[in-house]
Amino acid sequence: MVVASHVRLGYTVTIFGPNTSLSIAALMAPSAVPPPVDELANFGVSVSTDTTATAAGPPATASRTLTLNLVEAATATATATRDQSANSGPITALTLTANGSGYVAPPIVHVTETAPGEVPTIQAIAHATLDVVSATSVANGTGYTVATVTFVGGGLVPGGVQATGHATIVGTAITAVTVDTPGGPYRRPPKIVITGDGSGAQYTAVMQVGNLVLDNPGEGYVSPAVSIVGLFKSTWPDGGPDQRQPFYNLLTNALQTATATKVVAATPVLLP
Repeated sequence: MVVASHVRLGYTVTIFGPNTSLSIAALMAPSAVPPPVDELANFGVSVSTDTTATAAGPPATASRTLTLNLVEAATATATATRDQSANSGPITALTLTANGSGYVAPPIVHVTETAPGEVPTIQAIAHATLDVVSATSVANGTGYTVATVTFVGGGLVPGGVQATGHATIVGTAITAVTVDTPGGPYRRPPKIVITGDGSGAQYTAVMQVGNLVLDNPGEGYVSPAVSIVGLFKSTWPDGGPDQRQPFYNLLTNALQTATATKVVAATPVLLP
C-alpha cells in the first residue's frame, strides 16, 4: 500500500555575478525548462505544483521545487458479472460503478475471486481506458471576446477521437472550460489549447476511467470482483524510500544543461 500521496523534489543552483544571476534564475523557471509531463505520466504521476525562488546571498541562489501527485484524486470502481449457466464460469461483463478522476495514465485492472477456496482456472484480463471529464483553470487570461477550445495529443489509441469543449467568458476572462464530449480512449491527458482575441488563458484536462475492456474472459469464476489500481500504486505497492528513485534526478540533467552550471538535487521528500 502506498503511504505517500505526493513527493517533493527540490533543485538549487548557486549564482555568481549579476548577469549570470538573472539568466540562471530565468532558466530555473518552469517556462524555460518545463517538467517532462509525458514522462511522468508513464509512471502514473502528475505535477501538482512547480515553484521557483531566488535568494540574494551571498552567494545568490535560485531554487526550483516540484510537488508530484503519486495517486489519483478519486479511485474508479467496478463490478464483474460471470456466466451463470454453471457453478463457475467466465466473466461476461465489467461494469463501472465510479469513474474516478485525476488519472494521468490508465490504471491497472485486476479481476479477482472472492469465494473462499476458489481459484479461477484461467485468469481474466482487462484494461482501462481514459477520457476527459473536466478542465481545471491554471490562468483565466484577459482580453477575450471570442475563444475556441481544442484538445491536442494525449496518446489517443488507434481509432480514438479528441475531446471537444467550449469556453465561458465573463468580462474578458475565460472563467471555465466545459467538456462537451469526453473523447478518447486516451493514454494520458491531452493538452487544452485556447485560441481567440485575448491571451494568457491556460487550462488542464482532468481524466477519468471512461471504459473497461475485457481482453480475456477467463474461466472458473464463482464470485468475481474487480479492483482498479493507479499505475504508480500498482508498480510500487509498498511504501518506503524506493518510491523516490524514479524521480531523484528527474530534472537534474535538463537544468544543468539549461543553466550550464551545477544543479544540486535534494533528496526527494515523501508527503502524506
